[in-house]
Amino acid sequence: MKYLFKLGHQPEISKAEIFSVFEKKGLWCGIINQNENNLFLSAEMIDPKEFMSILGGTILIAEKVESEGSDEVEKIANYLTEAQPEGKIEFALSGLNVEDLLMPVKNKLKEKGRSARFVKIKNTASIKYNNLVEFGTHIHLSNQGLFVTKAIQPFEKMKRHGRDRPEADPESGMLPPKLARILINLSQANKTNQLLDPFCGSGTILMEAASMGYKNLIGNDKDSDSIEASRKNLEWIKEAEQLEFEYELLNYPTEEISEQLKNKVDCIITEPFLGKPRTGKESKSILNKRKNELRRLYIDTFYEFSDIIAEDGVVVFIIPAFRFEDEWLRIDCISELKQAEFKPTPFKNQDYLFYSRDDQLVGREIWKFTLADSN
Repeated sequence: MKYLFKLGHQPEISKAEIFSVFEKKGLWCGIINQNENNLFLSAEMIDPKEFMSILGGTILIAEKVESEGSDEVEKIANYLTEAQPEGKIEFALSGLNVEDLLMPVKNKLKEKGRSARFVKIKNTASIKYNNLVEFGTHIHLSNQGLFVTKAIQPFEKMKRHGRDRPEADPESGMLPPKLARILINLSQANKTNQLLDPFCGSGTILMEAASMGYKNLIGNDKDSDSIEASRKNLEWIKEAEQLEFEYELLNYPTEEISEQLKNKVDCIITEPFLGKPRTGKESKSILNKRKNELRRLYIDTFYEFSDIIAEDGVVVFIIPAFRFEDEWLRIDCISELKQAEFKPTPFKNQDYLFYSRDDQLVGREIWKFTLADSN
């Protein structure tokens, strides 16, 4: 099968997430082509809606369709009449030179005795509210052929997770729910695994894991208010989405967590403390001082992780980078983490993935680790 994955604003991270999900499911996939945010794959057959229900960095999934015709206009018109055999056809076109094709397609449909209306696509909401997925009438034109949208990102659900939950503090630099999902998928953890977030804050990673079907969650934070926020948010999502999962919340400094856990955990996924909120006015020397403080924290944290992670466990960990003028100031601690018996696991020949936005002063390096002596 041929698929089109429309990637989010961090395309390399979105791509790594997709490959991780395919690999976890034991499914083969290979790249046909990639241009900007469009990733064309040849792959074993998937359920696009099931895939989309867990992905965080993909906007939509489309599937290649075959249609007879002497040119693009006829192929599109023939496909639409088959996809919607009766009633008025509402359709949308995306991709190459679509503005030049809209009226010719509409006229061709009229020749076939069908009335039609084309929908202008502004975002995924346009696709959803015009029922284009259900009708199979959102068509992407590309050099790879015609692709029809089969699933779109659950944008309303993601907004609820970020805005409607009882406890959220955007000023503290809350981890975006979509990015939390990406981290979970990059871990490739099984849903029966025990998943720990040792810097859980208000519980974003735990919430997304629960929503994705993970059943055994542990959160820790040294701040008691954060633990209470996590508790409220987890209870909220459990009720709002009728979920069944178990969770435990701990209120200790990270360096004491090994004394509190009854058993070793299978997976650690976390965004640790990233430093004081940035103002943009910090000098380079101040930022370097913060880098050194965080470096020490992360090294100590990984020595603690070595006591609590299962032999075949995995750690997905964010390390910040500070924007200063036209450069990123990185925290160099990987050699010390290796001394703590951890080894980085590359993402398709990349040691780490980098998440940043133009208006942000703090970028996120996404790293994946396993124990050095594990297979």
